[in-house]
Amino acid sequence: MISSFLKKYKNLPVSAKAGFWFVICSCVQSGIKFIASPIFANMMTVEQYGLVTVFTSWFSIIYIFATLSFGSSNGVFYVAMVKYPKDRDGFTSSLQGLLCLNCVLCFVFIGISVAIFGDWMGIGMSQYSVMCIELIGYGFMLIWSLRMRYENKYISLLLITLAYSVGTVLAPIIALLFCNLEQEQAIIKNTSAGIMAFVVGLIAFLMSISRNKKIFNKEYWKFALSFNIPLIPHYLSNVILVQSDRIMIANMVGEAAAAIYSVAYNLGVTAQVITQALVNAINPWMYKKIEKGEEADVKKTIVPLVAIVGMLILGVLLIMPEVFNLLFPSTYMEALNVIPPVASGVMWAFIYNIYASVELYYMGNRTVSIASMTGALLNLILNFICIPIFGYMAAAYTTLICDMVYAFMHSFFATRQIKKKAVYKNILPNSLILGIGGCVTALALIIMFLYPYIIARYLIVVVLIAVVLIKRDYIMKAIKFKH
Repeated sequence: MISSFLKKYKNLPVSAKAGFWFVICSCVQSGIKFIASPIFANMMTVEQYGLVTVFTSWFSIIYIFATLSFGSSNGVFYVAMVKYPKDRDGFTSSLQGLLCLNCVLCFVFIGISVAIFGDWMGIGMSQYSVMCIELIGYGFMLIWSLRMRYENKYISLLLITLAYSVGTVLAPIIALLFCNLEQEQAIIKNTSAGIMAFVVGLIAFLMSISRNKKIFNKEYWKFALSFNIPLIPHYLSNVILVQSDRIMIANMVGEAAAAIYSVAYNLGVTAQVITQALVNAINPWMYKKIEKGEEADVKKTIVPLVAIVGMLILGVLLIMPEVFNLLFPSTYMEALNVIPPVASGVMWAFIYNIYASVELYYMGNRTVSIASMTGALLNLILNFICIPIFGYMAAAYTTLICDMVYAFMHSFFATRQIKKKAVYKNILPNSLILGIGGCVTALALIIMFLYPYIIARYLIVVVLIAVVLIKRDYIMKAIKFKH
């Protein structure tokens, strides 16, 4: 069996091998993060873990302004790889130089505001410098990773992913074990992780400039800024949709509730380990297909992938009660019913990321931002109304509603862009894609009522496994991403 697998692997095209290892990289990164969540939840008090949650949420928001999301897989980078094929090294190192400068300027501004208004993020005064160096390191690593993905250099990507993922988890664990002052746990965890992220990111930066020492290029900087600045509302909206819940829960209910919700959310997005890896693999493949005029291949691949993602999410939900009991103390038990709506949101996030990538290819930056801003604003309004009335669990349902709004708006704008600029008009069949999303959401909410019935749930798991085994050749064909 193993020899048969190795034979099939050797016969795969480079793009398929790369796609496989890119999924592995994302699984490793997200898997380690997933494992780390219960470790820190057990090592830290609920209140201190809640402070870590608030730091992480603000980190995600400030990341948009400090790095302009240059490391995003659906941002400027892949478009630039097509636009500047003769100087990809120069663009990569220049983009990292621009990211570093912008981070420093952003934190100069934040430092001035903190001096005037105090600790307005609520993360502790010492944590602002930690956030700055972590953002620089994280940004460097993301840009370098995009380059490795584009060139199908999966071994280098796997090594740097392991270094970053293991380092930023292992360093805080060691620091907490040796310096476990109960009132300082959040500071110890954030600081040790931030230093490690900077070290790994610096290594990625040095590898980039060793290929091309260009950290400033006026044309590249201008192109990157003109492309990504209009997308800031889009990137910010995505982050607000995910992270604002925890900040608002911490302010309206308390840090302990934010910690419980964060644990539930992290478990709910377990399937995102795979979905984000697929998005990262799909984007460069899809852009190359469209560039070659092979849009029909995109249609043949996307619909099966959406269905596969849906089955994955339902499978994860069916075994979630046992996973939850195994990993987390009883303090967090009430969060179990938050997981199904959060997991459903992963389905819709996968869908709207596919549509947004098509919009961006056809330079629909403005429409991407309009859709994203609408969803984020709706999320803030619904949270403001619903959290005080229904408690922190309401945030999961408001996020699901907004994810669906995102997906429908992005599908509308992407279809309009395709009709304007593409020869092949039916790249993404909306009725099939959105229909699958709706079915998965309905089934996910039904599964929530099956949580007390372990036999029924595992019978369904057996059925899903049987379907996967029967359709394994079809599934493998769908995820090969042949160029």
